[in-house]
Amino acid sequence: MFPTSAEKYRVGGDQMWAAGVDYTAWSEKYHFHVGDWLDFIYQKGMYDVVEVNSTAYDTCSGDDPIANWSKGHNYVFELNETKTYYFICSRGFCYQGMKLKVVVEPLTSPSPAPEPAKTSDGGWISHNAIWFGLLAWAVAFGLV
Repeated sequence: MFPTSAEKYRVGGDQMWAAGVDYTAWSEKYHFHVGDWLDFIYQKGMYDVVEVNSTAYDTCSGDDPIANWSKGHNYVFELNETKTYYFICSRGFCYQGMKLKVVVEPLTSPSPAPEPAKTSDGGWISHNAIWFGLLAWAVAFGLV
């Protein structure tokens, strides 16, 4: 099934944004698309959410963040581009695995339904009519 509208994901599921959660395993369960939302729910005053580049993600550095959210107890982030996003907790918990890499794919739409076949006079005939015609022919010739 192809997504046709945005989804909202609670980062970490029931464990939320906290130390000791395997965010790699969590993110691998999903396919993220442009327009989806990540909901980071975390313990106020203890954790933060920092968007970083890939180098800062690998080294757990929040020194030069793209964005930083530390107020309140949650942050909702829209995935608005086809790219890889990187998030860490800059309060030392990144070293315990509190980091998330999200690969965002374009939003795809399902393939259009095939067009019905044209009749010899230019009109349209449904696929069911074709099948019923073939069935009647097979019965008439004793093939069924």
